[in-house]
Amino acid sequence: MLDNTLKDGKGITITFDASSAVALDLDPTSITPPALDGGDGIDTTTLSNDEYRTKEPGALIDIPSGSMTVAYDPMAYDATGDIPALINTNGLITYTFPNDDTVAFYGFLKSFTPGELVEGEMPTAEIEIVITNVDDAGDETAPVWTTG
Repeated sequence: MLDNTLKDGKGITITFDASSAVALDLDPTSITPPALDGGDGIDTTTLSNDEYRTKEPGALIDIPSGSMTVAYDPMAYDATGDIPALINTNGLITYTFPNDDTVAFYGFLKSFTPGELVEGEMPTAEIEIVITNVDDAGDETAPVWTTG
């Protein structure tokens, strides 16, 4: 087992630095950090293959969207509020894990989707975060990992 393996998800946080004037004020109930995905193999099968299809790995890594479920204030709809200011605004997004390690990606808030309101249940909304890997200067930028 790795020395720094997480034992509990409690304590993970996410910070949007798209604008110093915007401090997203939502209370997450769960956070799903972005994944790393090498994509499908490249089919290299030819008519000279005897028994098996062959594949090669791709050269690029995709970082699919992250998400979180949050408790929210209906004020999130306010045109001058945090949510509208962050939607489609590229910036640095930092995940801080319970062990204080961090990983920062460039990306933007894609969507804020409230769930069904049901008597006896806490209202929540789903938030989707798109990772762009492009910094403010327009350069390709890898995620930055920092040990806590």
